[in-house]
Parts: sequence; structure tokens; C-alpha cells
Amino acid sequence: MNLAQTVPGGLSRLRSAVPLLNARPVPPGVHHDVERPIPVTVTLRWETGPEPLDTVAVEWTPALVRVRIADLRVLTGAVWLPAADVRRRGCA
Repeated sequence: MNLAQTVPGGLSRLRSAVPLLNARPVPPGVHHDVERPIPVTVTLRWETGPEPLDTVAVEWTPALVRVRIADLRVLTGAVWLPAADVRRRGCA
């Protein structure tokens, strides 16, 4: 399989991928987005340094939270992070 042809954004997106050090593997089990995502602020721990991001949590376990992330450095639209790197924001 040629990832440059199958990944949206092609080769330039693959080249921009940066290791997200606090990303975790998908936990076992069936997964579904919640009906009402929760506003959160996360700390993304890139190889180049930490970065705060306001986003939404779409699923969670006691230890992990799956958050939406629209960033060319990540090849997926969501990532699982440790719960310690996620905090709720006030609802507007």
C-alpha cells in the first residue's frame, strides 16, 4: 500500500507527521463517540515540546480520553490521551 496515495494530503502530510509522545493505543473494546462531546483543554506532548489545545472529548475510559484533533501532524482525526493530560473547560 502506498500511503502517499491513500492518506488525505498525500506525501506532504506524511512528512509533517511529528511524534505525539502522550498518544496511547486504542483500548480494547467497542468504541463510539458520545452524543454530546465535552469541551476540554488538552496538553499535547509533541517531540518538539508541549502544546495546549482546546478541543472536545468524544469518548473515555477511567484512564484514557479520546479527543478530536485536526492537525496535519496527526494522521487521524482523534487521539487517545492519558486522562491526566485532559481537563474540562467551562460550558458556554
